[in-house]
Amino acid sequence: MNKFTKLTLALAVAASLTACGGSSEGDDRYSSNVDRDSSANDTNNGTSTDTDTANTSGYVSAFITDNLSRDYSEVWVTLHEIEIRTPGGTSIKLYESVGGTPVNLSQLVDVSQLLGQQAVAAGTYTEFSVHLGNVINLVAADGTVTNANFGTGVDQHEVLVSGELIVSADQASSLTLDFDLAQFTYDAATNKVTPTVVQFTDTSRDQQAELHGTVTGVFSDRIEIESADHANTLTINVSNGTVVFDEATRTSSNTTSGIEVGDYVEVYGDYDSATSTISAASVRVDDDLQGGSYGSDNDSYYEVEGVVVSYDGSVLVLDVREANFLPGADTLSISGVSSASFPAGVAAEVSVGQWLEINGQWDGQTFSANYVEIEGGLTSQERESHEYSDAYQEVEGIISSVDTTAQTLVVTVSDSDDGAYMVGASVTINYSAAWLSSSAQACLVEGSYIEAKGALTSSVLEAKRINFEGSCGSFSGYSYVDDSADERSDHDSTGSDDGTSGSDDAVSDDSSHDNYDELYGDVDHEAKGIIVALTDTQLTLQLSKVEGFNPGGNTLVVDITNAWYEDGTRATLALNRFIEVEGFWDGTILVARKVEFD
Repeated sequence: MNKFTKLTLALAVAASLTACGGSSEGDDRYSSNVDRDSSANDTNNGTSTDTDTANTSGYVSAFITDNLSRDYSEVWVTLHEIEIRTPGGTSIKLYESVGGTPVNLSQLVDVSQLLGQQAVAAGTYTEFSVHLGNVINLVAADGTVTNANFGTGVDQHEVLVSGELIVSADQASSLTLDFDLAQFTYDAATNKVTPTVVQFTDTSRDQQAELHGTVTGVFSDRIEIESADHANTLTINVSNGTVVFDEATRTSSNTTSGIEVGDYVEVYGDYDSATSTISAASVRVDDDLQGGSYGSDNDSYYEVEGVVVSYDGSVLVLDVREANFLPGADTLSISGVSSASFPAGVAAEVSVGQWLEINGQWDGQTFSANYVEIEGGLTSQERESHEYSDAYQEVEGIISSVDTTAQTLVVTVSDSDDGAYMVGASVTINYSAAWLSSSAQACLVEGSYIEAKGALTSSVLEAKRINFEGSCGSFSGYSYVDDSADERSDHDSTGSDDGTSGSDDAVSDDSSHDNYDELYGDVDHEAKGIIVALTDTQLTLQLSKVEGFNPGGNTLVVDITNAWYEDGTRATLALNRFIEVEGFWDGTILVARKVEFD
């Protein structure tokens, strides 16, 4: 009986529209059948300490989020239902997907995905139910896929969770249900995974949303939509940084002018719980106004997102990170890219390492692209209105200065697309039309580490998208997550904080890990930050986040002698690079097992 190492799926619910994303909703735009108006009526048996509010409803939103495993680069499950159980024996469906929503848990690191919102009667609820498809796909770091299951002879597996959710009238509340893979067990003889789900209290996740619905209002700077999974109308803000793509005409813009009441749209962006609005990165208008009647034979039904592994002008190989179907493999070969429509970017700009969103047709074996969007690429409208010396560019680095009046900033480069800039060079970035992954320009401050994607005009990068690392991008302090109570690393059986080794229940798939495992067992501490000092055997991080231990300061020394590397090599290490490190904290130094590059 083998134990998994740290990987969690969390489901958060809030008594108000507080929300989020990071993965595709899949079938839900076509098959969800939650009754928005009747959910509150199922809660009469719920308990409440205030009888005056027992029949008063609050809005409860369902979210999922996750932490990354060191053993599996991807973990795919299918989510069918999230329910609240009442003391009277009834249940309240917070979320339902008849066909099931495929979710790659590893894409939900530090973010939360909005699933649905329902009206729930005020009260206190202590039991919850999650229904998963029976199959769980585990993708190892080398791309090997293990197709395991949760049960025998069943289509779905139900997981019951004890906790506490207090729903107050017109007040926000939250509950996170954590799929703790550190406590999962796998029986190779039966190929069965036994899950453990517990209550999780980390509320620091970024709030993102991906949803689908029908447009009920159109304005110059926003639209309003209704969705089968949400109890009220949602406001979607549209700005210069938003890509609005019309599937019927295969054209894109940055305005609401092409959207009409009654259109069925897919929206992705950041959620602001204070205003109950989504700042859209993209809005896709489906070419069939009856979006709810779409089936698997519709061209726009299948979607994949991921990183380009290779492209020879004919076939593109994609490292799949998100999809609305279970891909069944680590990579997917995609045809038709050269002739597909591009709402952002063009086929000639596709290169290894780019993040793409692809929509098309899937027959279970092959995927043919209908349209391809390069994250940060230019729309046709932008391409026609500007003269660029280089059509597409990606730059990572630390902000050295910000001019809020001109809406420009200067970045000290740590990495760039195709090595266009030397590490340490300074680049000016215009962010006036950029979509910010944190939805707040307050995050654009000196010392923040960012990834900017856009196009060059003379010496300035016109950013279309800016992603942040760290807590709202700032490295002036760091986020410390104390999850030692979860005993995710089984310290008692594998190793103590003084560095003594113990037995290792987890079986490593990489022989290069043996030296580390013999010394430290299955101890799992994490740190994220920027490299500020580097030698052959050690590096120093300026921290943005740590998990499982407290270093007592905002810098950390890391021993990299026995580390293995993901998305890079030892030679990729450089000053000002942002990295994630997993290993063992001995009280003074973090002894690295894995170093991962952003």
